Amino acid sequence: MKRLVALTGLLMVAALFVDDASLSAFEVDGINYSVSGNNTVVVTRGAEYGTYSGDVVIPGYVTFEDKTYTVEGIEGWAFSSCHEMTSISLPPTLRSIGYAAFFNCDGLQAVYISDLAAWCALDYGFSANQNTPLSIAGHLYLNGEEIIDLEIPESVTSIQGHAFDGAVCLRSVKLPRSLASIGNGAFAGCSSLASIELPDGLAEIGEGAFGGCRGLLSVAVPEGVKKIGRTAFYNCSGLTAVTLPESLTEIGDNAFSLCTSLTAITVPEKTVSLGSKVFSECSSLTSVSFLGAVKQLGEETFFKCENLQEVTVQEGLEAIGKYAFFRCLSLSHIHIPSSVRSIDDQAFVGCRSVEEITVGEDNQDYCQRDGVLFNKDMSKLILFPARSSMQSYAIPSTITVICPGAFSSCGLTSITIPSSLTVIGNSAFSGCASLTSVEIPNTVTAIKNSAFSDCKSLQTVCVPISVASIGTSAFARCSGLVSVSLPSGITRIEGWTFDGCTSLCSIDYPEDLGYIGIASFRDCSSLVSFSIPDGLEKIESECFSGCSGLTSVVIPDAVKSIGMSAFRGCTALRYVVIGKGVASIGFGAFCDCTDIAEVTSYIEEPFSYHAPAGTVGMDCFPDEVYETTMLRVPLGTKEKYEAVSEWNHFKNIIEIGSHLDGISQATQDCPASTYDLQGRRLFGTPGRGLYIRDGKKVVLRER
Repeated sequence: MKRLVALTGLLMVAALFVDDASLSAFEVDGINYSVSGNNTVVVTRGAEYGTYSGDVVIPGYVTFEDKTYTVEGIEGWAFSSCHEMTSISLPPTLRSIGYAAFFNCDGLQAVYISDLAAWCALDYGFSANQNTPLSIAGHLYLNGEEIIDLEIPESVTSIQGHAFDGAVCLRSVKLPRSLASIGNGAFAGCSSLASIELPDGLAEIGEGAFGGCRGLLSVAVPEGVKKIGRTAFYNCSGLTAVTLPESLTEIGDNAFSLCTSLTAITVPEKTVSLGSKVFSECSSLTSVSFLGAVKQLGEETFFKCENLQEVTVQEGLEAIGKYAFFRCLSLSHIHIPSSVRSIDDQAFVGCRSVEEITVGEDNQDYCQRDGVLFNKDMSKLILFPARSSMQSYAIPSTITVICPGAFSSCGLTSITIPSSLTVIGNSAFSGCASLTSVEIPNTVTAIKNSAFSDCKSLQTVCVPISVASIGTSAFARCSGLVSVSLPSGITRIEGWTFDGCTSLCSIDYPEDLGYIGIASFRDCSSLVSFSIPDGLEKIESECFSGCSGLTSVVIPDAVKSIGMSAFRGCTALRYVVIGKGVASIGFGAFCDCTDIAEVTSYIEEPFSYHAPAGTVGMDCFPDEVYETTMLRVPLGTKEKYEAVSEWNHFKNIIEIGSHLDGISQATQDCPASTYDLQGRRLFGTPGRGLYIRDGKKVVLRER
């Protein structure tokens, strides 16, 4: 009997829960709701995404089964992908809008509200910029009229994040004296906003508060504000003047980045915390004055401020970060206060107008000698003033490291490098257009990326045996470079190393070279021959593109693939030999090589561009080559080549060794007199390639 009573009780409780569950979600007038509290509901999505369309009106109150609920929120994803929804009316009872509630509502054109104070208090929560209907629609209407000149009521003390984000027609804003804070992204993307007067009671400007307000001309931050959040005025490209208050102590990352019309700014005395990239890419900025002891100029503080001429800093500065003054092309004077303890090696890369460098007398970590910046023990050369009047310079014998960009764009014609040097940093001598020669001592172990790029007068380079690595673009665009000698320790030529070396006609490299990177010899138009090393497995994209002096190419059997445009534009190329190991030829590999007379392929199993075992990119050769060029293939494979797409485009296919074949085979140690294809006699042991012996063309292969 007791068991029956207990079971009956459980059934009654279960029935109550089922009853409550049936009331937890309901629909009224085409809008779906979910009960969120005793008398509150939130708007939810329909059975499927995208169910709402047209002009949607959310009421402040909704009645269901004789009970009235207050509509307090919109659930995450509620209107997601409602492409047909054109406008939405939101009630003042609304307190929050969930994550991505209006995501992908690309047809939304207008947002209607009736209470401005309630709108300012609306909470969008996490990642608000994905949720806000205004950021999509761009047009906000108050009681039926679009807001152009906004006046916030005096009762408002805080504007929540992203409240007016994306209001593209907003022209001016008048804020109340009661306002204490402006939330993250509150006015972000208001591209027509030209003026705003910030009230005296304001204490903080949130992250991205005015980001992208490209029409904003000037800003006076009032006394009392202690913090300007990260990206607060990011990309305000029309901003010409900013006044900062004495109360300001902190400026966040990117706060004024891309304010491309800003010409000058004074940072107040109490500001001690400065984020990274604060003034990066302010291309019109000419002068900055720090009145107080800001402790750090962070990473990319003045990155690409190309017109910056003067920066005044005070004692108390302790660190200068990476790329802090990168490509400050107009900066003429650099002063390092005595308090500075750390300067990143790449802090001043690309400062090509520096005439003078000074260091505080009591600095314990840095010094200058003859106008050149060093660390205190002079083991590291940090910066040589690019506009120095010196024509020649002997690097002190204590130096073991040349920092990135140290001599970039300087006018030196000669430089003496000491035997103490171990590393030549990134872009160390980049753009030294007058430098004619450089002797690298045999203590150097590494030449970093772009170390000698754009040294247009440099003619010869001998890399010592101590060097184990050469970085990408190390000698790129050295248009006067004629010859290069690489030591036995080099096993890789990285991408773009000799790109654009238009005078390069001779290069010595070790036999065990195993890698040649993308565009390594691109546009080396004076290079007439290059013996591809035995250990190479891949010819990278554009590796020899634009080498218009090359007349013949022999690709060894070890090579498995030829990259896209590898020999594109080699207009003098006449003879091509493809080793038997090649299984892939990229698109346009020999594009524009219209003078090719003969192609010899040792591939025994030819493949088409759609074959799973290998690929030949469509249009590997120009149409003229297919029509007129002889394709020589291994004996017994002609029918295979004629049956395979791409190869069968050749109209003239001949088997090697047949009575029609005019080219013989020979080994490299054959004693007969050997001539190149221009008729010049060769002495010693020639490399693999196509030559003339006894009046006949021969292909020299392995011994």
